[in-house]
Amino acid sequence: MASGVKIREFRPEDYREVEEIWKETELYLPIDRRGLYLKLIQRSPHLFLVAEREGRVIGTAIGFFPYLPPSLLLEVGIGYIGHLAVRPEVQGRGIGSRLLKEICARLRSQGKSMALLGVKPWERRYKDLKRFYRERHGFKNLGMIYIKKL
Repeated sequence: MASGVKIREFRPEDYREVEEIWKETELYLPIDRRGLYLKLIQRSPHLFLVAEREGRVIGTAIGFFPYLPPSLLLEVGIGYIGHLAVRPEVQGRGIGSRLLKEICARLRSQGKSMALLGVKPWERRYKDLKRFYRERHGFKNLGMIYIKKL
């Protein structure tokens, strides 16, 4: 299990470790996206989470809303989840589940009624990810999209 693991909000000084996790789990894109993620933090700091153990970042997840004008944003009941990743050496210990549950709870507290995320068939761990989202966490599979009522 994930004993000694703390889920907390991302801080800019975490970026290097978060980027390492994305590289280790093949979520990394070889372009500098730091500016994009810092904007996400400014917009919704409570939705960019990390899992930390003994001062080391070992997992990450980002929740976000569609980029719509504020008046429309209130009417859209969907929150998106992205970049859920856990260092390979600590996978299978419930850390990803804790991050996912916390992101879903925070989206729900923001008035979102659905969570949506994508899993691509060409991802190395595609079968494991499908099982993780569908069987363990109740997401419905709609092709490459997974959706769950919050």
